Amino acid sequence: MDSGKVCSNFIVVFLYVFVINSGCFLGVFRATERYFFISMLIGLGALLKIGLAALLYYDVNLLLIYCVAFDIALWFLASVYSLYSVRSRSYLTDVDFSSLKEFLRVSMTSSISQILDLPLTQLDRVIIAAIAGDAAAGIFNLLRRLSALFNQLGEPLYQVYYRYFSSNDFSLLNFNYSETIAISLRKIGLPIFVCLIFYPLVINYVDMYFFNSNLNGYYLTLFLFLLTSSFSVIFVWINPLYYIHVSEYRTIYVTFVSNLTYVSSIFVVFYYFKVELSFVCIMIQLALSYYMKFFGVTNKIYLIKKNITRDFAP
Repeated sequence: MDSGKVCSNFIVVFLYVFVINSGCFLGVFRATERYFFISMLIGLGALLKIGLAALLYYDVNLLLIYCVAFDIALWFLASVYSLYSVRSRSYLTDVDFSSLKEFLRVSMTSSISQILDLPLTQLDRVIIAAIAGDAAAGIFNLLRRLSALFNQLGEPLYQVYYRYFSSNDFSLLNFNYSETIAISLRKIGLPIFVCLIFYPLVINYVDMYFFNSNLNGYYLTLFLFLLTSSFSVIFVWINPLYYIHVSEYRTIYVTFVSNLTYVSSIFVVFYYFKVELSFVCIMIQLALSYYMKFFGVTNKIYLIKKNITRDFAP
């Protein structure tokens, strides 16, 4: 590889890491309570990428270049706009050492969580390629990417829930699991399940038009991937609830344990079985992560009620 290509790749990676993942605009817009704007920005970005994929499906390299360029431009403009919009905000002059320590603490835990998520985003394909070959890793990656269609809804919903759970109007003591799950199933799950009803009718045409029938034989596996992703989106509210009201440090522990289990399940599934059962790995990781967070929130509510009972006991 010539030096010019190496230099250009380095510049792209540098911009992608330090512009897109800087979190500058997220922090500013959260400070100004513009959560709807964050959700719209992330949702619009996801929809435009889907449009790019539909237009440039015939050239993966060109599609990748356009997606990276789009991400860099969108995140850079959002960061510049966020800084411009708060240039006269008085609270920027009130930052003291304790505020800086709090900022660094939250940033550190978020960064560690992102690092621990690498097995879920990158390492799995390396392990699968080593165990079952490049073809199995390619099929698994394709199925994961396609099933991530529903996951594009997760980040905007996370921002909405984060705003609600961090507001002064929300009380963990009065939190109702049944009501929250019922609302999520009705407003999020129902539209997703309606879309899944049409899956058998459209998958054959999508496969022929976009993937040259390379998905033939994996239709059921892809459907199970999509079904798993839909439950991930439906119960996404547990993530901000746990992070805000339990502990961001325990979030790191949950991420580590669930991802370690995920990697272990990949070894077992791809060594003894085939790619058709690969959705089980994601299901196990998701179920363990959500179970630990459900347990953490339930235990927190129990401790709050126990302390209140003790304080008011005669």
